[in-house]
Amino acid sequence: MKCLTQRVVMATILAAGCTLSAGCRRDIAPPGAYGDPYPDANYPNVVMLDGLQRFVVVSGSPKVEKPDGGVMRVVVAIRNTAQQEINAQYKFQFLDSQGRPIGYEPTWRYIRLSSLAQHFVEANAVDSRAVQWRLEVRPAR
Repeated sequence: MKCLTQRVVMATILAAGCTLSAGCRRDIAPPGAYGDPYPDANYPNVVMLDGLQRFVVVSGSPKVEKPDGGVMRVVVAIRNTAQQEINAQYKFQFLDSQGRPIGYEPTWRYIRLSSLAQHFVEANAVDSRAVQWRLEVRPAR
């Protein structure tokens, strides 16, 4: 009888524990994203990624052409300030008047930056709606 009583007590405690732990469970939502504190208007047109800004600089002002009703064309002079050659990749992104990307996702293009030399990277928008542009440069992968 004592063994049966112990089993009943243990079963009751186990059932109560399961009920209490199930009652404490709550669904947890994934964390939300923070807003970017950097205003879009101040975002740079040329961004050097993965530490490349220590070795590659923009040389002069970018040249932007957009004939009436035509597509935007951008030429940016960059210079490798390092003593050795750098293999890099770059891509241009063109944006409309509301800051949205235009066209397809741009692909990374390969460029070999000679030591202490200036190089020109250029691109044309695929759509006449382009009013803004961005250039990203990263070490080659």
